[in-house]
Amino acid sequence: MPEGKTLAETGLPSTNAGEIRDAIVSDIMAMSGAQAGNWYTVYREPGADVLLLGENRFQGPTAVADVLRTIEGQPYMQAQFGETAEDIDFAAMTRANDFEIQLATDLPAALVETFWDPGDLHCSIGFNAVVDDRYAGWVGAFRVRPNPPFEPELLARLRPRIPTYLRLLSAARIIDAARPGRGAILVVGQGGKVAARSAGAAHWLELPGFEARVAAAAAQLNDSGGSTQNLTIGTTSLRLFRLHGGDEPAFAVLVTPGEEMDSARLLSLSKRQREVVSAATKSVTVAEIGEQLGLSPETVKSHIKAVYDVFGISSRAELSRIVGSHAKDNC
Repeated sequence: MPEGKTLAETGLPSTNAGEIRDAIVSDIMAMSGAQAGNWYTVYREPGADVLLLGENRFQGPTAVADVLRTIEGQPYMQAQFGETAEDIDFAAMTRANDFEIQLATDLPAALVETFWDPGDLHCSIGFNAVVDDRYAGWVGAFRVRPNPPFEPELLARLRPRIPTYLRLLSAARIIDAARPGRGAILVVGQGGKVAARSAGAAHWLELPGFEARVAAAAAQLNDSGGSTQNLTIGTTSLRLFRLHGGDEPAFAVLVTPGEEMDSARLLSLSKRQREVVSAATKSVTVAEIGEQLGLSPETVKSHIKAVYDVFGISSRAELSRIVGSHAKDNC
């Protein structure tokens, strides 16, 4: 992502929660000239007195990524925040939602030896995210030796981005809970204006009355003070969620097409696109598809991307589910 171009300007990065978090990490890395970055969260099992490392999205030295993979679900971080998990009030953390620079010398030696030293990390810039009084993880970047520590003036450059990061983390958490298998995601701002959209969203926005119905539902949800609202337009199901973070109201809209719409979209594909789809759902490589159909790998990739955009999906697994459902309906 080019430096200076905010995530808000490039739209919602993905319909995948992990990829949204990756995009935040990448943005911080690009802004700060970092060589590594991470988003991670911690959690506590019921009745336990220690925090465990949850999901993490590390970008950087493989030695650190390997360590994080091996200790996922193991005790972590309790030494930084308190003797036991009950001592921790994430919403009251002094550095919640505010960037902070930390040197290796600022942290517990055991933590640095375990997680920082394998990758020669020596300085971090990041923040603990709290969204709607709930902990949403730490997100930030690292400098690797022999690079110099982060410059203090970076704090002033990164802080204006915090509302965007919090809004994206809020959206990622909603997506985690909803687990949308296909479709699209919109972010609707004040007045119902679409502020960001995922791949494939244009197909729904082109439907007569779609955008106006979404805007009306967002206004109703805003006026009611609620957190979520369901809406059906034809065979398409929509669910609106209030997003937290940012200065003005905003809502995530999860768009899920009915099976009838999937079938119609399959039939709308060109003959060549249907041939590519047939091959792609058989787990063959792009090169193999090209050999079968007499196409270059670049042309195959272009067709696959076009099909993904039609359905608002991002993987072959999702495409296979749609094709499989269509086949059962026509048996």
